[in-house]
Amino acid sequence: MVNFKYSALDSLGQNVNGQLEARDENSAFSTLIGRGLSPISVQARTEGLGLSRLKRIRPKDLAMMTRQIAVLLSAGISLTETMSSLANGASHPALAERAGRVRASLRAGERFSACLLREFPTLPPYVPQMAELGEATGRLGPALMEAADQFDYDQEIASEVRSALTYPLFLLCAGSVIVSIMFVFVVPRFADLVSQSNASVPTISKWVIGFSMWFSTHWLLAIIGAAMLGGLFYWGVRSMKGGLAGIAEHIPIIKKYQAVSTLARWCRILGGALQQGSGIMPALELAERGVNAPQLRAGLAAARTSVRGGEGLDEAIARNIPGFDSVAIDMIRTGRTSGQLADMMLFAAEIYRRETQERTKKLTALVEPLAIVSISLIVGTIVISIVLAMTSLYEIAP
Repeated sequence: MVNFKYSALDSLGQNVNGQLEARDENSAFSTLIGRGLSPISVQARTEGLGLSRLKRIRPKDLAMMTRQIAVLLSAGISLTETMSSLANGASHPALAERAGRVRASLRAGERFSACLLREFPTLPPYVPQMAELGEATGRLGPALMEAADQFDYDQEIASEVRSALTYPLFLLCAGSVIVSIMFVFVVPRFADLVSQSNASVPTISKWVIGFSMWFSTHWLLAIIGAAMLGGLFYWGVRSMKGGLAGIAEHIPIIKKYQAVSTLARWCRILGGALQQGSGIMPALELAERGVNAPQLRAGLAAARTSVRGGEGLDEAIARNIPGFDSVAIDMIRTGRTSGQLADMMLFAAEIYRRETQERTKKLTALVEPLAIVSISLIVGTIVISIVLAMTSLYEIAP
């Protein structure tokens, strides 16, 4: 038996709260109805918060949840039963608890898209927006399936990037430890020899030895300073409009990659929304919200305004976003004139998805040699400065 807490209305319309034991939630509802009550919400009680319940809900968990909801709804299961299945079967305790709250809110008459926004604020914006579109068109299952496909794709790219960066980050950490050891224990041994001699030490050797002496004395201050700089950088990125996406717009190497990746997402969301029966304006607004880059998003907003004024989508984009991909504009023009804009956008999304994967592989392939070269330059500079200093000492030796 499970202990449930409930909220219900009695025969006089008064709110009644309490607890009861039942085999499952359906039995609890039946029991309350048998008592002459009208159940509003029934939730299993949780005995404290264990470590498993405190685990952060990962994007991977949310992507799986979105896919499960879409599959169950497409199979003809009602939304309330779908959330009951998630609440009872989710492996993540916090996810199951939130699914239970969504189920209770649905029974109280709240919209599913609003529940998603409240209970899962870390979901990508396009997921609750596609849910809202599905509610409006009566195609919630297919709409969430489109959102799940895009969510899975985003997670796939993020996983590839994380996997590719693991070894370079290890190299950087190991190299930083080696450099720190050299500055603290190795280089200072030569400082006394240099200071006691009258040798003309090269400038680079003086700089390296001087920094080593300062670092060996103030290493704790150096660590605190590095942590503060990291915190300031993180705060600056979070406070900047667009965050990392806004910074990436100004980095030549990453700018093109971001443009292709964003274009793939925009085409996918736009095509999926149109395929689910959305009008062109709501679909454009929905796709625009999936764009993180501030400049591109502003251009798309201006293009949407032009489309509202009667201009063709391809013409509006070409005029408001000068650097927009010409191939995408041709596809939009073809889809608009043929009446197959949704299919054309999904086709374009697949093309740009493949291009994004290729660019991801190329970018991540550059990180490892860059990490090796960076560490090699630092260690090499230290070694060369020591060798030059020793050479200067030998030159004045009798």
